[in-house]
Amino acid sequence: MNIPVGRLPVISTRPVSAGDLARPAALPRTVTGRSCVWVAGVAPVGFPSLSAAVDEALAQSAAPALWDADITYTIRWVVPVGRGCYVVRGRVPE
Repeated sequence: MNIPVGRLPVISTRPVSAGDLARPAALPRTVTGRSCVWVAGVAPVGFPSLSAAVDEALAQSAAPALWDADITYTIRWVVPVGRGCYVVRGRVPE
């Protein structure tokens, strides 16, 4: 099950200046980051971290931020256990 959480024009967990957040002319690559926790029955064991998911996506690029970021919460389970994850997909320059 995929639950849309939101869409952001730009998101970052890195220290940036306003100039760093200016939209680049080209954003050809899409990167994805995840932060997951186990689900027991219907209750998550802990909470996934949105910032950890953004960090994982940014680690795939030297970009200061992700642009056109889509954030979803995914749940995959076979009762009685499963995984709940924040998934962040964003575009970055080459």
